[in-house]
Amino acid sequence: MNPKITESELELFELLRQDKLKDYEVFSKKEYKNIFRGIIEKYPESAHFIYELIQNADDARATNVSIILYYDKLVFKHDGKKHFDVSDVRNRDSNIGDLNAILSACSNKEDDKETIGKFGVGFKSVFQYTNHPLIYDEKFWFEIEHYIIPNLLDEDYPGRKPNETVFVLPFFEKEKAYSEIKDRLNKLSLPVIFLNHVKKVEWTIVDENISHDYSKQIILNGTIHDIDYEYCKLMDGKDTKTMYLFHRNALTSEGKYKVSVGYFISDKGLIDTYVKPSIHCFFPTSEKFEGCFISNAPFLLTDNRDRILQGKVVNDEFIEAIAKLAVDSLLCLRDIDEKKKLINDNIFKMANIKDNSERNLFLKKCYIDVMKKEKIILSKSLQYDHLNALMYSSESFYTFFTYREVRALFDNRYVDLIYIDDYRADVSRIRKEYAVPVLDSYSLSNRLSSDYVENQEQDWINKFIHFLSEEPAFWKKSTFVSYTEYPRVWFMPVVKVNNHWMKPYTKNGDDVHPNVFLPSEEGMVNSEEYKFVDVDFLNRHKDFLNKLEIRHPEMSDYINQEILPHYCCEEIPPLDTISSDFKFIYNYCCPIKIGFD
Repeated sequence: MNPKITESELELFELLRQDKLKDYEVFSKKEYKNIFRGIIEKYPESAHFIYELIQNADDARATNVSIILYYDKLVFKHDGKKHFDVSDVRNRDSNIGDLNAILSACSNKEDDKETIGKFGVGFKSVFQYTNHPLIYDEKFWFEIEHYIIPNLLDEDYPGRKPNETVFVLPFFEKEKAYSEIKDRLNKLSLPVIFLNHVKKVEWTIVDENISHDYSKQIILNGTIHDIDYEYCKLMDGKDTKTMYLFHRNALTSEGKYKVSVGYFISDKGLIDTYVKPSIHCFFPTSEKFEGCFISNAPFLLTDNRDRILQGKVVNDEFIEAIAKLAVDSLLCLRDIDEKKKLINDNIFKMANIKDNSERNLFLKKCYIDVMKKEKIILSKSLQYDHLNALMYSSESFYTFFTYREVRALFDNRYVDLIYIDDYRADVSRIRKEYAVPVLDSYSLSNRLSSDYVENQEQDWINKFIHFLSEEPAFWKKSTFVSYTEYPRVWFMPVVKVNNHWMKPYTKNGDDVHPNVFLPSEEGMVNSEEYKFVDVDFLNRHKDFLNKLEIRHPEMSDYINQEILPHYCCEEIPPLDTISSDFKFIYNYCCPIKIGFD
């Protein structure tokens, strides 16, 4: 027995032991004997007790945890600053001591908001593998038999350091325990992310000479937009991950509690949008958001700590608080380091939520609100703006037009294109869903003026003609029962005539007539009557003009463009005009000369 134990503590311990002996008499009866086995079997994962022991080490304000697996036992150590105490079992209204709690099937101890939980039901999961766990602390060295009966030990654990707490779990099925615990240790994933005190967890498998450690290093922290943040380095053995963690107090019906979200940073220095981490209650549950953030809140969980309890108002409040924090944190990521542009077109992937569960619909609503109300969408000019203040464009349009050209085209010094690095389905889906204005063949054909083209350099014009030639949307021609939809490029000022830019065709109702022609050949209609493509433009862009179906003029063109307009008004043309027009039409209709003068 540890000589540090005082007489009063020894008396309280013995009272506790006698109380548990009486409890065991009840639980050993046939109708009660499966109660503890039922508690143990609630845990769906093998070796879940690893999480429970780490959790309680954090509650004891430990900073370092060490787990050593032997073939026949497991040794768990931590350097917690809070040690086991014992309370008087005769006073059941007061908070019970840690030693009392570890022997209970449940705990009545009032939880501190800074702690995860207390010894009790969670600790019982060690009995999946041991019949008599041994615990060595500063004052109390004891073992537990029959789940709840404590017995003091005569000797301390060999090599226990001052202020160190040691748990020893001798296995009753060595091979099974060794295999399952080894598997659990290998599957541990960054167990220190959301712990309040533990900064390092290391484990060793002695017989195989294997070891691994996890640690968390805070590189930078601060507060922005009333949200506390940490830029962390997470070490997982030789692998290192970086992430931004954000924390904010959530005011719930049960009081004020801290909730957290985190975004991992990829090797390229961008937010990793491919991960889909679990929702945590300090350790992972089996539940998730459809989001690329990891999250944590002190949820009320099912007994096996695997799922969030349904129908609990406080849990719904935590879910909403996490969703709001996940979206509000994007503003922090935008402003923490403006040069990195951590928020770019990845926001569309984040907001592309397809799941219709209540929590994900709420998360999507939060994304919609922030994109419309905050300047969170990156533009091509690398400035942030509201979603509704920007335009979407296809990849070819985005590549060709600069943001300055777009502003000049739309005569708006503020308009810009949405920055897009990777054209994905989610970008297009969000654009359609939120009715974002589009720069496309339709809007360009409506906005492009001859003055705009004339103000461009020749090099730009050459590239623009090539762009038009290669963009299928400008050349689409569709014939319907009642009308024909002609290529949009036909009605854009894209052909140079007498140093001015003209539309190749004019549409009058359902009729379409050419405005410009290739220079006439010898013997054709008098060239002065027509608008011909400049020779220099013709030499540069023959393929483009051919694609536009621009041709040499014919007599029928002259009749349509020059003669028929003479007779579309109420005034009768002069006689010499009528005579000239009649001769031309006659020669067109009767090409064989019969001596008409």
